[in-house]
Amino acid sequence: MAKSFFIFFASAALCSVLLLAGCGGGSGSSNNTMNGIALPQTGQIISYTTDSTDDGGLQKGVVWPSPRFAAVSSGTGTVVTDSLTGLMWEADAGTPAFSSCTGGAKTWQAALDRMTCLNAGNYLGHNDWRLPNIRELRSLVNYGQDNTATWLNTQGFINVIPTTYWASTTNAGGTSMAWYVSMYNGSTSADTKTASYRVLAVRTGQDVATAEVAATGQLISYGTGPTDDGALRKGAAWPNPRFTVASSGTGTFAGTVVTDNLTGLMWAGDAGIPTFGSCTGSYKLWQGALDYVACLNAGNYLGHNDWRLPNLDELESLVNYERDSMSSWLNTQGFSNARNAYYWSSTTICPTCSLTIAWYVSMWSGNIYYTYKETDSRSVWPVRAGR
Repeated sequence: MAKSFFIFFASAALCSVLLLAGCGGGSGSSNNTMNGIALPQTGQIISYTTDSTDDGGLQKGVVWPSPRFAAVSSGTGTVVTDSLTGLMWEADAGTPAFSSCTGGAKTWQAALDRMTCLNAGNYLGHNDWRLPNIRELRSLVNYGQDNTATWLNTQGFINVIPTTYWASTTNAGGTSMAWYVSMYNGSTSADTKTASYRVLAVRTGQDVATAEVAATGQLISYGTGPTDDGALRKGAAWPNPRFTVASSGTGTFAGTVVTDNLTGLMWAGDAGIPTFGSCTGSYKLWQGALDYVACLNAGNYLGHNDWRLPNLDELESLVNYERDSMSSWLNTQGFSNARNAYYWSSTTICPTCSLTIAWYVSMWSGNIYYTYKETDSRSVWPVRAGR
């Protein structure tokens, strides 16, 4: 097993608008616009709460196209285009040998070198294959399934293995490590680049996507090539400014909200689980997190009554993979009291679709993992649809 690295709009007419130029580490191709992307649904369609305020109940995000994947012959094999993200993948996820390109599990640099080799041989009729970045790779995960590998093998892929696959994104908290995604349950973490994992090649399949994958924020290249995330910077560019901060609410209901111009989501400006009226602060069990958000809505927190606990994709969208501490960076972007802590998502884990385990995101390292709803307390960060 891998050694896990578990450390990691509002209108301008509203008062006190603060524009955060530069965003301190966004994509190198920031486009100086307020345009953004639409996050997709996570795939979870079952609610695990009595009031359906969790991910499976609300099902926020862009609905997946049906069919989502199209497998077609190309070159001497098959490619699979994802109509949700516009990405094209090699259909054989077993890291097959091709010409002089050896197959099997690879170290991180060998995984990058494999892309160069595939391109030299015009693999499957294309010469622009790359190792996917962490967000591109994670876009394949279906958080409504027990086993993503098993599901993908029914969607046009073959030989997807329920194990870890390398991403091209280096871990900024320790650059001798790189990120990986589990194609079993969808967890993410980082391991030393000398470890050996499976490899799946991707390329841009179509220019128009239903839900384009965002750039990771990584700007520095750590590979030989350069063919890694920091060199290629693939994905939707971050708007500049990335975040817009505004005053919201009045009197005892007043505070700040932060709109993410990349995703359109509006977040509570205070990420420290503040006490508000009868809504007590402090870390929460999972159901307590949902109840806390319901309490905020009853009190029209910050002038709104439609706050929710973010699903896993919404929460992960705040991660900047160029930084070694997400909370430290976010606290320079207009948020306050973001913690080097684990934050609950509203998404339940689905290996066995357990009623007792849910996903969280580390706002230190950015890793995604899961824990028990009924015994482990986590931070809470309310979100709502901002535009």
